[in-house]
Amino acid sequence: MTRLARSLLLALLAIALPACGSKAPEPDVVYRKFHGAAVRFAQTSDSGDQLEMFELLSTASRERLERDAKALLANLPEGTPPVRPFELLITRHFPLGESIENIEVAPSGDRRVTLHVSFAKGTADVAMVREERGWRIALFPDAPTGGP
Repeated sequence: MTRLARSLLLALLAIALPACGSKAPEPDVVYRKFHGAAVRFAQTSDSGDQLEMFELLSTASRERLERDAKALLANLPEGTPPVRPFELLITRHFPLGESIENIEVAPSGDRRVTLHVSFAKGTADVAMVREERGWRIALFPDAPTGGP
């Protein structure tokens, strides 16, 4: 192997190896991303923010919203445009405030945590589950979790 080839191989390994060891974001980081998308959606009504929120939900939460969207459509007049599951995520009002002041992570079982999120006007508890895709928000915490 030539000196140049060896140098290129070492450079590629130096770039690739850190990515192999990277881990999924922690629960508080995932929730901050979700909350940020919710606040943006409340301000702009951009469906891209709704879709971002939907992607951060647990498999069970996403499946529940998919079932709810189908049920809603079944009860609407024929010809009504389809309701996409992420469109059921509607945020307009943040009674505790829009800015997160603090997040405490409390383990609540295997592959589950509860976030105690502090806002200017109070706190809220948020259930999260660890799935193959990383930490996800469980809108319906009593539902079975998806993924292994």
